[in-house]
Amino acid sequence: MVASDRMGIVSHQDGIVPCLESFLRVDELKGLTKVALNVYSSLFECPLVEESRICYTNWASKAIASMSCTDYISEALKFLNEETDRATMYYIHSRDHLIGLFHEIVVHQHLGFLNSNVTEFIQTENKEVLRKSYLLLAPTNQCAELIRCFGLHVKDKVNSVLAGIPSDRALAPAYFVDNLLLARDHFTELIDNVFDGTSTYRNEMDRAFEQAINSAAPPRTQASTTSSVSVFSSRNSVRVAQYICRYMDDLLRRTDKRYSDADLEDKISASIVLFKYIEEKDVFKQVKLE
Repeated sequence: MVASDRMGIVSHQDGIVPCLESFLRVDELKGLTKVALNVYSSLFECPLVEESRICYTNWASKAIASMSCTDYISEALKFLNEETDRATMYYIHSRDHLIGLFHEIVVHQHLGFLNSNVTEFIQTENKEVLRKSYLLLAPTNQCAELIRCFGLHVKDKVNSVLAGIPSDRALAPAYFVDNLLLARDHFTELIDNVFDGTSTYRNEMDRAFEQAINSAAPPRTQASTTSSVSVFSSRNSVRVAQYICRYMDDLLRRTDKRYSDADLEDKISASIVLFKYIEEKDVFKQVKLE
């Protein structure tokens, strides 16, 4: 009957639950006798698991041979949801065992294939596929490669922002703070929408920001000369602290009332977020606003 239901054949599905309940009631008798009956396990669960093992193995083999990575992820998630719904409806006592088997065969045994395009999915920020990948991989903690690629992507984006800091010292602080906050808001939203706001991805984002901000200066552009020093110099920590302090100072000194008091407070609070990414907090003592 389970095999028929998997193929969409309407048979005697309405008899599955009453039958299994009778097996479970018989098993309850083992508390009244000296014999452990285990009728449910021997007559239903064990055969179901073996049949499902063959089903999942055949499905994965055919899917790998005929589908792209994107399609495999989509179809595997659809299959997983169908199996979960079926188990919940008919044999909930075996659901965890069966879903664990599904993840082992369809996901874990083909993790290399599932991860083959993860870099592309991350770099293009394909939210639909990333979401499906996360839902498929997260239940059994198979997201290591997804998390790693996400961190590298965040770091690349932050490095792009840092490489674009203007040489004009009057413009650099606002560019630095505003663009890094925009990037952080962007990735925070992506984490919330795609990865359920999971702390692992937030921590990876924070680590990427910290590494990029405290790393060596990015390569000089063609416009650079041997006598000119990059604005984002090797004294990164001091320079970053100077940007943040100068940005706040400029906000507080404004006399054009461009921002309301509430907006001003929000901007200052937001800029303080960047403070945690500076490894050497003592550098703020060295900052001189020029």
